[in-house]
Order: sequence, then structure tokens, then C-alpha cells
Amino acid sequence: MPRAEKSTRTTALQKGRRYRIPLESAKMGGRIKFAREKMGLSQAQVALTLGVTRNAIAQWETDRSAPATGRLGTLAKRLGVPLEWLLDKLPETGSDAMGTAMAADLRLLEEARQFGVDLQLVVAETRERRWVHENRAALAESNAFMARNGLRGAGKRQV
Repeated sequence: MPRAEKSTRTTALQKGRRYRIPLESAKMGGRIKFAREKMGLSQAQVALTLGVTRNAIAQWETDRSAPATGRLGTLAKRLGVPLEWLLDKLPETGSDAMGTAMAADLRLLEEARQFGVDLQLVVAETRERRWVHENRAALAESNAFMARNGLRGAGKRQV
């Protein structure tokens, strides 16, 4: 890839512009790199998630090798893309809607990064709140049992 084209691509990604990689002309390596850059991840971060080396990710992105079939699902999740998109097998019906929704999701991710929002922290807090809400009754019963039996949170008996 010529240097001028690469810098234009990087600038477009950094400025949050919509950058579209045509599925029919891109190989899997290009799609992996595109999705990784849109998520703001380094090759090392993706490699750590998958339990491979950073060099393996670089090989995948340049189409010198391909990820093992068993890693594709985890790779797609980490990159925030549908497995079908990664494999270039979008369903015929509704593929425009899927592409539009994915582009909107990627724009939202980019905006969150620009505002300094830690999306992993937001997701973790939301899951914790949902867990507490779903288990509120069990927690109340547990607290009542501990109170009846004179137990404190540190595991000590009340005297």
C-alpha cells in the first residue's frame, strides 16, 4: 500500500470519518485490520485476547496466514464485528441494514473514545447492576439470615 494512501486512511479513522472497506475486494486480513483499527486496539491487545503472538495478528492482517477456525468467533467478538462480516458471508437479505447498523455502532464507539468513555467499564458496571437487580431477593434473604444469626459481613459473630 503506498504511503500516501495509508496516511489518508489513518487520518480518516482518527477523525472518526466513515471509512468503508468494500467486502467484495477486501480479503480477510484487510477486514481484520480495519475492524481492529476502528476499535482502537493494537495488534498486541488482540493477540493477548486470543492467546497468540502479535506477529500472528500481523500475519493475518497481511493475508500471509489465517486464524484457526476455532479462534474466529473469539476474534470477531473482540473486534466487535459479526463473524459473517469477518468471513465475507453476509446474508443476502437485510445485509444493507446490517452494514448500516454496524457503521452506526462503529461511529458510536469512535465518539465514545473521543469523549474518553471507557466502554469496558460501562459494560462491566451495567452487568453488575443487572446482576444485583436480578438477584435482589436472594441478597435480601442472605442479609436477613446473617442478621438472624448474628453474623457480620467480615464473617465474625456478634457478641
